[in-house]
Amino acid sequence: MFKGTIKDLKVFRGCIEGISELTDEVPVKVDPKEGLRILAMDPAHVALIDFKVQPDAFKDYSCKEGFNTTLDMEKFKSRLQSAKKTEELSLHIYSLQEGKKEKHIIELTFLEEIKRKFKIELIEDSFDEIKVPDLDFKAVVEINPQVFSDAIEDALLVQDHVYIKVTDEALIISAKSKDIEDNMETTIYKEACTKFEKKGKKDVISMFATEYLQDIVKPGEVADSVIISIGDTIPIKVEYKFSQAISLIYLLAPRIESE
Repeated sequence: MFKGTIKDLKVFRGCIEGISELTDEVPVKVDPKEGLRILAMDPAHVALIDFKVQPDAFKDYSCKEGFNTTLDMEKFKSRLQSAKKTEELSLHIYSLQEGKKEKHIIELTFLEEIKRKFKIELIEDSFDEIKVPDLDFKAVVEINPQVFSDAIEDALLVQDHVYIKVTDEALIISAKSKDIEDNMETTIYKEACTKFEKKGKKDVISMFATEYLQDIVKPGEVADSVIISIGDTIPIKVEYKFSQAISLIYLLAPRIESE
């Protein structure tokens, strides 16, 4: 059904570890030309995940016919975390007939001087089709992912929600307590950004749940950069850029401030 050897195991594992923080099971689409894709929502339908691994991200890639399946992320992540730095990872999805029942198996083979194999039975489940919304973003900023991660970690010390604002001069990430003088603010001036685009004269600002962003920033550890796109009271788009043919995009719904 499918077989391939990942070029960059560190990036692949970092993405899977991040995705698994938001959801336990994900639909996986495998296509002969487009590669692997995970398009999923967290159980509360607050965050959307769009993870693509193109055929060029593999040293070798074989898939004669497309198919869909469902993956247990906790099991898959735990096997990936056993990988050693010098090992290669080969993935193989195949069907196994047991009497009248057909099972789908994903096999992980770690290759070095010693070959190690794990087999996980894939889940026979169905998911509603997810459509990625077309959003009108007012600002797009590209920065170092570590800067973004540090700002969210700082916000966690103060409040369970964070404000993300783009002015004409900077990207500002802040959090504040309602009752006491307890706040944080990180200002990333446009000169420190790889990309800085903003429509109109008005500042763009939205509020988001810090606990979700805490999980969303984790793949930044293996990313080259992160592109943050925001609008007024619409989901934030967090897109990680990698050197390999891998992409990971999150959409996170805003948190509406109560009166």
